[in-house]
This record gives sequence, C-alpha cells and structure tokens, in this order.
Amino acid sequence: MLALIFDPVISLPLVALFALSALGLAGWSYLALTNLSSKRWRALLIGLRVLAIAIVTVILLGPARARSEKFVEKAPITFLLDRSKSMEIPDMRGGATRATALRETLALNRSAIEKLAAAYQVSAMDFGATAAPVEIEKLWSEAARDEAFRFRTDLGGALNSAVAEMKGRTNGTVILLTDGRSNGPRDPLAAAASFKSRGISIYAVPLGQQTESDAIKDVKVVNVIAPTQARLNTTVTLDAELSALGLSGRTLNVTLKVDGKAVGNKQCVPAQMKETLRVGFQMMATPLGQHEIAVDVAPIPGEIDTDNNHFTTLLRVEDERMRVVYLEGRLRWEYRYLRDFLRGLRMVDAEFYNCFDDGPLPDEAFTLSARSVVIIGDIAASRFSKEQIEKLQNAVETGAGLIVLGGLKNLGPGEYGATPLAELLPVVVGKNDTQLDESFRLRLAPDAPNHYAIRLDVSAEKTAERWNKLAPLDGRVSTGPLKPAAMPLLIAQPLPPTSSAPSTQLQQTAPRTILAGLNYSKGRTLVLTADTTWKWAVGPADERETYRCFWQQVIGWLGRWDELHAASFFLRLPRYRFLRDEAVEIAADLSSAGKPLPDCPASLLIRSPSGREEKLQPGFFSGAYQSVYYPKESGRYSLRGFAETKDGKKLTSDEMQFLVTLPDPELDTPLANHDLLKQIAEASGGKLVPREELPKLLERFVSEDRSTTVQRTLAPQPLWDRPLTLLLFCGLLTLEWTLRRYKRLV
Repeated sequence: MLALIFDPVISLPLVALFALSALGLAGWSYLALTNLSSKRWRALLIGLRVLAIAIVTVILLGPARARSEKFVEKAPITFLLDRSKSMEIPDMRGGATRATALRETLALNRSAIEKLAAAYQVSAMDFGATAAPVEIEKLWSEAARDEAFRFRTDLGGALNSAVAEMKGRTNGTVILLTDGRSNGPRDPLAAAASFKSRGISIYAVPLGQQTESDAIKDVKVVNVIAPTQARLNTTVTLDAELSALGLSGRTLNVTLKVDGKAVGNKQCVPAQMKETLRVGFQMMATPLGQHEIAVDVAPIPGEIDTDNNHFTTLLRVEDERMRVVYLEGRLRWEYRYLRDFLRGLRMVDAEFYNCFDDGPLPDEAFTLSARSVVIIGDIAASRFSKEQIEKLQNAVETGAGLIVLGGLKNLGPGEYGATPLAELLPVVVGKNDTQLDESFRLRLAPDAPNHYAIRLDVSAEKTAERWNKLAPLDGRVSTGPLKPAAMPLLIAQPLPPTSSAPSTQLQQTAPRTILAGLNYSKGRTLVLTADTTWKWAVGPADERETYRCFWQQVIGWLGRWDELHAASFFLRLPRYRFLRDEAVEIAADLSSAGKPLPDCPASLLIRSPSGREEKLQPGFFSGAYQSVYYPKESGRYSLRGFAETKDGKKLTSDEMQFLVTLPDPELDTPLANHDLLKQIAEASGGKLVPREELPKLLERFVSEDRSTTVQRTLAPQPLWDRPLTLLLFCGLLTLEWTLRRYKRLV
C-alpha cells in the first residue's frame, strides 16, 4: 500500500511564511516596474518566478512516498538451559546427574522441538555465571563450558538475557530447564515479574531433588577453629567443623596435617541425613614460624564434590610471650576496661581469674615464671595461701613483675602489711591505711619524667604535657612512706574543695603517691593506689590513646620490654584465611624500647600467588600502623613489614603469610529449589511443568498458531530529491533571466 507523506525540513509555519513572503516580494517587484508596459509579459515573468518559488516550497515540505506491507511474525520461544556446576549432582533416577537428565529430556523431545522451529522463532541459551547462545542443532549434545562459566548460577541474569534475545517482541515463551539454584547478583523473581507485563510466560521444568536423601552424598570441611598464634612448645587445640549430607551411618575418616604431614586421625559417624559435626584435635606448637594446618576428610564413594573435603589455615608459632595473670576480687569498671585492653595486647597471653566470692584463690594462677606479670586487684591478703605467696615471691625474685591496684580490700585495708606481700611492694603498708574519697589530677614525680613505665611520648616535655591534660581521677588508697629503694612515678594534685565537701577532705597527712616502683631482686613491682583510670578509656580520643599507652608502658616495664625488645616490628591479621576481594585488615605494631613510633616510615610488601608484588604505605591509627588490602587472586600470599626510625636505624622486619580462597556457591547448598521455580513461573503467568509433562506442553505449542500479522512501513522514498527537480528549478530561473534581459529589464 502506497501513501504520500511529508517530512518538512523546517516547521510548517516557517514554510508558509517563506512562500507568502517570496510570492509577495515577487509580485511587488514586477508590478513596480514602469518600463514594462505589456501585461502579457508581466504575467509571464511573474508566473516563472512563482513556479520557482513553488519548487522551493515543495522541497521544504519534503514530500515522500511511503509503502507498507503485511507479514506474518512467528512467536518467539527461548530454551534456557542450566549448565552450572550444581547440574553435575547425581541425584536423578538411576544415579544420573542433573545435566544428563537435561540432555536426555531434550533428546526425547527432539522431534517436537524441530517442529516448533518451523512454526516459531526458536532460540536457545546456556547459562551459568553468564548466558551464551547455543545453536538448536547442538541442544542434544553435551555442552562444553569452562569452570568460570559453571562457577555460579545467575538465574536472574539468564532471564534478562532471554528477554533481550526476543528483541522487544511480545507473546513470547521461555522454557527454563534448571535445578532452581540461584546465587547470582540479580533477583530472578524481579526479572520474572517484569515478563508478565511484556506478554512473556515462563514454563519451568525442575531437575534434581529438593529433599535430603542418600542420593546426594557430600561431606564438607566448613571451618577449622584454631588460634592464629601460639607459644612455642605449647599444646594447641583445634576443632574441625564438618557438614555431612546423605551420609547417615557412614564412617568419616578425618586427618589433621601440619605442613603436609599427618599428625592426627579421628573418625566420626553422622546420625542424620543432614548433620553438622565437630572433631577436635590437639597438636604441639613447634617449631617457630608459620605453619600450614589442614584438615582432610577421606572421599566417600558417590560424593558430589571432593574439593570441599579439604580446609587449610595457618598457625603462627612464636617464642614464649609474656604471661599476664590478672586476679580480681570485685566486679568493677577498672577490671572491665583493663581486661579488654589486655585481651587486645598482642605481645602477651592474658589470663583472668574472677575471684568474686570470698573463697581461696586458684592455685593454677600461681604457676609463674620469670616471664610472668601478675596484676592483683581488690583482693584481701587473707585469701592468699602461704604457698601462693611463696610462689609469687619466688617468681618476682627470678624476674617476674607485680602490680597491686588500689581497692577497698587490698593494701592497708586488706592487711597486706601483716604478710610477706608487703616486702615486695615499693611502699610501706600500714594497718591504718584507708580509702580516701577525693578527686585529683596526676602529675609526674620530680625525678620520674624519663621513666619507662610512665613515658607517653619521645620527649619528657611532651610526656608531662600529656599527663597534665588528663581528666582527674576519683578515690585512692592511702599508704605509708616510700621505701628507700622505691621510685615515686606519679603523684596526686588534689582539686580545690567543693562547697559541699568536708573541710578535712584535703587535709590528709599521708603521702600523695599514686604510682611507685621498685626493683626487687631480679623482678619489678608497682603499686597504683588509684582504681579509676578506666575514665580515660571512655573519654575523648586523646585520653583513650593515653590510657592504652600508659597500660602498655606499665606492662612493658614489669615485663622488661625496655631490655628485651629494644626495636620491634610485629604484623597482625585478624585471621589467616580470607575470600577473594574481601578486605584484609593489616595492622603493625612498631615500637622502640616498647614505645610506639608513629612518625617512622613503615611499609608493607605483599606478594600474590602469581608473584605480583604490591607495596602499601600504612597510616598510623589507634597506636598501630594500619592498612587494608583487597586480594584479587586465590592462593597463598606473603606479607612483609619493615620500617626505619627517624635516625635511620633499621628495625627488625616481620613476615607472615595468609590464604585467599574462592567460594563455591554452587555446591554449598546442593539441594534443588523447585519452590523458587514455581514462584518464577507463576509470577510471569506461566507454570511449573514436571519433566514428564514437557512433551504435552511442546505438542500444545505446535498445535497452536501463535503467530501474528504485522504491518510494517518501509523506509519512505523522497520525491523531491531527484535531478529533474534541480533541472526544472534552474531552467525556470534561467528562462526568467533570459526574458528579462530580452526586455532590457536587467
């Protein structure tokens, strides 16, 4: 069918304005001629000009010839075929895999599909992590897809690709053959809901079993619960967490390997079809360094996946670390915040004994060595046995450290002066000592600014400045005078009395020493008569940093870090096993003589499994150098940290390794999900079709005429864009000019 259409070069009002203006100008110019008396000549010239203007007007209107025709458009049908890794699970009839069942289903319906191809626009796509077109002739053959394609099932993305394949046509159909596993980034239900508005229906053919049975057999090592560090020659306890499916009554052989060598073997038997089990192991932490810890489960015949029978992590064996024993007799804020600090202090192994009743103290707390530090909280002397006091005294004499914190029941109020404990302390403990309820600020003792235990900065001036800025503390225990060999470190500067305070509040005659130290034989001891340093831990950021630094210096002085660790660099990771693209938070403790060095240039060097090296420049936050790394490869990474002090002194570097794994979402949940397929089909206006009913569905489509008649308009053909138009226009203008010259008008 032909039709005349116009496609104006400019808007119609402008075309009309041009035509009228040109005609008016032409008429006026010829009517104004006085040397042309013949009306016939005047009319002829005006007519030629009008014809030229008419040709230009027609060109501006853009006339074209349009032609349309009707044709029959076949309805689109797309087969979506799941080729992901979960399709290799052998839970179909006769032990066949889901992928085999898919191929057999297509082969049995080959004739119907070929008939569909004659009546419909039939296409097919394989899908897994992505979707890819496949030729109809190859539907019945085994698909060869690589591991990256089979790695996950992006069901939502596959549905979107099927719609794109239909190129905007409606009245389409998607026949989906899958097990219903969906672990991609796109929501399949949201994609299916959009199908209905486009006139596209999904018919889902489910494959696989969605209930536990012995047809799906799998054992997976989910996790190995183990410490990241251990002291040399200590016993390390590990727990392997297993997930068993379809293995009820079967014996599982579990092996612990250290650096590839088997060091333990145990057996366990699941009692249910689906069960989580824990298998415990113990090993000796030796030798020094980082070791690979692996748990293997022997493969079971018929397992759907044996790659997950293995789990690897790392354990770092370090030289004997300082042991900190904290004995506390009362639940109080000082205990809570000091406990939290010690738990996060990497260089020590902290043990906490909550002795909140009035019973004897546990004997295991007094198994001490020269590498021990003991913190005594609010505990009366009567609760120590004679043997425990002797063990404590012997440990201090051989090099251990001891600090006694202020409290209501220790020191003088706890009758320490009547026991050998008093001999260990830097102050004289009297029976009349008592708890003083006063607020005070801490100031450095005159001879103490450079003492390690209270050093907060590199210079004595900055250390004093930080102490002077601290918030005041409340309450302290009065003590007797310092012993001759003792060192006063911190003293109290009382606050002015308030109007409601008793006039005798600040008139105490007892010394105002808050922290004092003593070198006792080969050991060191401290007395801290206050018990409210926890207030700094909940204060502003600078006070929180001072709290952390102060207690690290105290523990360090008692443990002789100033002698044993003149320069150190320690790397820290929250764990040694990460997923690819997961944030690896790296921290490094850089110190000299136990003092953090925030101004030293620290660097981290990471080597990936492929050998690629990347250098990081960490920033200094919360007392440590910190950085974040995002691994892009799976495998074993090496990490090295190093730094130099301001004066160019090289510090000891530290090295460690960590593992990066690639998750396997396909087999984490091997059961099929037919319920999801039913929801997808119904959301689009289709339905769930059992595999045995697929032939009837295809025959129904073959018998139905679902094609549509479409009228299509072909590209219009311009009528003005021809050589004749130009020749006619030029001829009219030439004839007019010739006649005007003949009549001597030009």
